[in-house]
Amino acid sequence: GKVKELNNEIVTNATKVHAALKLSQDDHTTIASLRKEIDKAWKMVEAAQSKESRAKETVTQLREEIQNLSKLVEKGAELSG
Repeated sequence: GKVKELNNEIVTNATKVHAALKLSQDDHTTIASLRKEIDKAWKMVEAAQSKESRAKETVTQLREEIQNLSKLVEKGAELSG
């Protein structure tokens, strides 16, 4: 899913960041921009995770509604039959 993709992306970015930090420990501008990238990545993951949990809630609600409807349909069939 999307979250897995994002997690993989973050892992790759983290390795790149780690390598970059080794190369440019004295380059503060590089470090600052990398920090911004990391923050962006984390925000994306958080957003994706909250979207996913919201989607799961919706699915659960829909399932419950479907169950209620099928119960009503069964009752209706019993009454008319």
